[in-house]
Amino acid sequence: MPRRPRSARTASVVVDDRRDVLFFGTYDVDRHPRVGVMMAGLAERGWSVSELNAPLDLSTSGRVEIMKRPWKAVPAVWEMLTCWRDLVRGRHDMPDPDVVVVGYFGYLDVHLAKLLFPDALVVLDDTAPLVDTVVDRSLDAGPASSVVGLVERAAIGRSDLVVADTLEHLRTDTASVVVSVGADDAWFDAATDSRDDGPMRVVFYGLFTPLHGTRVIAQAITRVTEDMSFTLVGHGQELDAVLDLVGERPEVEHVAWVDMSGLPDLVGRHDVCLGIFGTTPKAQRVVPNKVVQGMAAGCVMVTSDTPPQRRMVADGAILVEPGDPDALARALDELARDPEARATHRARAATVARDRFRPTPVTEELDVTLHHLLGRAP
Repeated sequence: MPRRPRSARTASVVVDDRRDVLFFGTYDVDRHPRVGVMMAGLAERGWSVSELNAPLDLSTSGRVEIMKRPWKAVPAVWEMLTCWRDLVRGRHDMPDPDVVVVGYFGYLDVHLAKLLFPDALVVLDDTAPLVDTVVDRSLDAGPASSVVGLVERAAIGRSDLVVADTLEHLRTDTASVVVSVGADDAWFDAATDSRDDGPMRVVFYGLFTPLHGTRVIAQAITRVTEDMSFTLVGHGQELDAVLDLVGERPEVEHVAWVDMSGLPDLVGRHDVCLGIFGTTPKAQRVVPNKVVQGMAAGCVMVTSDTPPQRRMVADGAILVEPGDPDALARALDELARDPEARATHRARAATVARDRFRPTPVTEELDVTLHHLLGRAP
């Protein structure tokens, strides 16, 4: 995946009472679009938004390895230090912002932010708590993993505000606020009223981790009775097991990955988008990007019946029991048999996404909280 230039980029909205927010760190908005949604939402709410970003070209597991065993991850540590050098250089001649938002997985970046912007309110996006991620992706490796907990606690302690994605992730030991996942304009633009004739088309995209429950999806594919096709996009630790379970089926296509610029249109050409079906503790606490994005793209959304998803998307999605391939297969068969029901669900999903998951509504509580902490009225 090509990397974005390491540079400070600024987009501003002029208002009488200037409020400046800088998005900072080694996040990669192409891999993790949440930070882009927050930037767009705060700009639409009247903030002057700028960005100082040096994307670190490392997977989640690579970032965790830096934290657990930096002495064994010398190339990765060097890459991070190179990114930090670029961030320090970019800091020169920049005006002091009111707020610095440290983007996704910035547990180390937050310390640099506090050093470079000592007078700013520093906000950490804690979308996926670090320890949860390590457990979910089977990255635990003995005593060294205890370091991860120390890194996470140190980052939280250095932050003035922590942003969670669901109530289940809201921290009680520090100032925190919920900012749900959202979708940018590209996903809404991908929605279309036209669908190709033929069998119902189902898409899943992701990293094939236990959180996603891709083995459940594979088992459901083998149990559906109606005519439909499946597109599975992505790779990850469960991919080989999924492909073994599915076997050689002409109705199933696997695509290793699609560039983010083309992903919304690909998803929007399908009738149904699949969310997550895992039974891990983390799966019970999240609403993943793909659920909101698939709804925005005008697909019928089928995902698991968990507390946060029931609370946030139940009125725009079809919920099935986590870890139950038979329940998923039944839901897909019912949709395949009833085109009118599919159209109704698609319209409902798109409406909920427009009303709830565009950047402006997503950032409402963050906007209010930041003004409160700065002592200003919004």
